[in-house]
Amino acid sequence: MKPKWQQYLVLTLCIVVVLYAVTWAFRSCVRSVAEAPKLAVSGVSKETVSALQGVSDVFVKVFNLRPQIHVAEQIIQAQSSPVAEFAVVQQDMSNHYEWHHKWLGSEKSIVIEGIFRAKAGFDLQQPFIIKPGANGGISVELPPAKILSVEQQGQLTFQDADGFWNKLSSEDRQHAINEFLLSAKQKAVESGLITQAEQQTEARIQQLVQRNGRPLMLKFRGTD
Repeated sequence: MKPKWQQYLVLTLCIVVVLYAVTWAFRSCVRSVAEAPKLAVSGVSKETVSALQGVSDVFVKVFNLRPQIHVAEQIIQAQSSPVAEFAVVQQDMSNHYEWHHKWLGSEKSIVIEGIFRAKAGFDLQQPFIIKPGANGGISVELPPAKILSVEQQGQLTFQDADGFWNKLSSEDRQHAINEFLLSAKQKAVESGLITQAEQQTEARIQQLVQRNGRPLMLKFRGTD
């Protein structure tokens, strides 16, 4: 017969082994239960979910944005970003604006010239959506790019002239400055800067997503 201390040691080891086995089984069940709803709701393979997450990681690199992931018309990842806007391209442009006003044959005028910097990019408060696409691919939907800002660079050049009795006022000058900035923004819109922002963004995303081996269908909302 074994000494009592040996019996106690064997009994203790058996209890430890049993407790470990029970704990491992319990954790496995909890993990399976936690993962099952996501996969059941998605109705897609783990590989597809992993690919969607991989594209999401690309958006973090490009925009510092975690986009929405949609699966089976449900959002399984909410969108989040520490910033509200992201500029992709910028360009300095010159602008020329003239304002004239006649009253009883007397004309006053203001001419403004200056350089402004236009930035085009994306409003990160708008939805960026990733979801499974056709034929095993991934579909990405982005908001359209836009002009984010038009900022004056340096001093504006003014040429103004009073009429004989039609005098310039501070309101006239402020109105002319406001119109100058509006015309600068319109010039930025017509410059093709928005198209450049979209093209550069699409190229960058496609370049990074190629690593997952799945076709990517990227679309900007508001375009065919």
